Amino acid sequence: MKKAVVLPIVAAVSGVLLGCGGSSGGSSGPSKTQFNLEFRKADIQDFAVNNNCLIHDRSYNELVEGDNVIVESEVMFVSPITTALNNGLYIQLSKADGSLVNDSLAYTSNGKASFFLEDIPDAGYLNVVELFGPYKYVTSFSKEYLEDNRSVLRNMMLDVKQPIANLQCMTGSSLAMSPVSVKYRNSEDIPGSDIGSPTYYYQSDLKEVGSNNLSIDASYDLQALRGDITSVANYRGSDNSSLRQYGFADWGTEAEMVYTGEVAQVFQDNGIYQDLEVGVSYKNITKQLAQISLADGESSYYYPLNKNSNESWAITAKGAPVTNWSNTLNMPIVDEAYSIDISSNESKLFSLSHLSDGAATFANTDVKSLEVNMGAYINTAMANDGYQRISIVPRNSSPIKQHTIYSELKDVVVVPKIEFIDAMSMETALVEQSYVFKNKSDDLDIRFFMDSFTTQSVFGADNESHGLLLGESERRALEADVAKIDYMILSNQ
Repeated sequence: MKKAVVLPIVAAVSGVLLGCGGSSGGSSGPSKTQFNLEFRKADIQDFAVNNNCLIHDRSYNELVEGDNVIVESEVMFVSPITTALNNGLYIQLSKADGSLVNDSLAYTSNGKASFFLEDIPDAGYLNVVELFGPYKYVTSFSKEYLEDNRSVLRNMMLDVKQPIANLQCMTGSSLAMSPVSVKYRNSEDIPGSDIGSPTYYYQSDLKEVGSNNLSIDASYDLQALRGDITSVANYRGSDNSSLRQYGFADWGTEAEMVYTGEVAQVFQDNGIYQDLEVGVSYKNITKQLAQISLADGESSYYYPLNKNSNESWAITAKGAPVTNWSNTLNMPIVDEAYSIDISSNESKLFSLSHLSDGAATFANTDVKSLEVNMGAYINTAMANDGYQRISIVPRNSSPIKQHTIYSELKDVVVVPKIEFIDAMSMETALVEQSYVFKNKSDDLDIRFFMDSFTTQSVFGADNESHGLLLGESERRALEADVAKIDYMILSNQ
C-alpha cells in the first residue's frame, strides 16, 4: 500500500493517525493542535420517501389547492463517501504569498484527513481540493480563521461537490414530526381599553396556524419537530406588527399569556432598513413575534413589563445599503434598553458608509498567485471584528471551477495557487463576498455563518463546494445562541 501521508499533513485512516508528533503525548516535541476533517455527500429527497436516513435539514411548505392542502417537504441527508474519492480529494498547505508548501499534499483516505494547525505557515491556508473531471473545486481556510475558531472547528464534517452513486446514508434518530395540542388563557393584565384581534397565531419551526380559539389540538395540524417549543401570539390589528400578548407551550397546562403593553421606539438615520423583526430566543429555540415596517425611518413595537427569565429579545433589521448588496443586523435587547437606534448599533460593528458599489480588481503577484483587491469599495479595517467568505468563479478556461476562501477580514486576498489563474482573464469572473461583523468581546459561533451557505447550496443555490454539515438540533441551538449577540451579515449575492 502506498504511503498516504507526506508531512507536515497527516491523514486519518479508520481512526488511526498516520504521521509523527501531534497532541497525543509523544516526546518528539511540543504539543500540536490537531484538526480532523470528515467528508460526506449531502443529498436531498422527498420526505415521504426518506428511507430512515438521518435528517440534517429540511424544507417544509404547504400549498392550498381547493379543499386540499398539499405538503411539499424535502430533507437533507448525508452519506459517508468511504473510498470513492481516495484519489480525487486532498488537502494541502499554502503560504501567505499563495505558493504551496512543498511535500504537503495528502489525499484523503476513507473520506478522512487530519492536519496540525501549527504546520500551516503564518498567514497561510489549509486547502481542500476536489478533482471533478478536468476541474478543481477548492475551499481554503486561513490559519488565523482556524485558530480563532478552533473550539468549534477542530472536528468538521464537510460536503463534497460531485455526485457519488451507491452510497449508504447515515441512519439514526431524526427529529420526529408530530401535531401539537396546546391550550392558553388570555393575560389578566390586559386593560379593557386594549382591544385585540380575536385571532391567535400558533407557531412552530415549520409552520403557523391561526385560530379564534385559545387552544388547538391535532386536528389543526400544527406540525412541530421533537424538542421545538411552540409559541402563540395575539395582535392588536389584522397584521403581526402590534404584538398584544404571547406565550410558550412549556409554560404549563392552560398557561396564561404575557401582556405586551410597553412601547419602545426604533429609528434610523440612513434610510437603509425597511423591515424589522422582533424575535425571542427562549431556551434553545427562536421565534419571530412581530414584523414592523421602517419605511418612514422610525417605528415602534410592544414588549412586556416583565418577561420570562429564559427569554432574550432581539430586533433584526434587513436592508439593501447599495446596489447588489444586502445586510442583516441583529440587535439584542440588553439591560432592558428596548428603544433602538439602528444606525448607532450598526456603526459599532461596521458602518455601511464604508461600502460602495464597485467591482474587484485582479493582478498576478511575483510568484504568479492571483490577488483579488476589493479595497476600492469596502474598507473592512473599519469593522470592530469579524470574518469573511470570498468565493471566486473564474468563468474562463482555468481548471479552477470555484475557489472559496474563509478568512479574517481583509480587503486584498491572495488566492492560494492550486493552479495558475491569469488575472487578465478574470474580467467576467464572479466574486461572491459575504461578511459577518461582530464585537471583539462577543463569542460568535462561526458555524452559524458557515452553515447558511451549505443549506442554500444543497437546497438549490449551489454556491458552496465543501459546506459545513450540521444536525438539526445543533442548528436550532446555534441560531438561538447567536440571536443573543450583536452581529451583521453583509453579502453581495
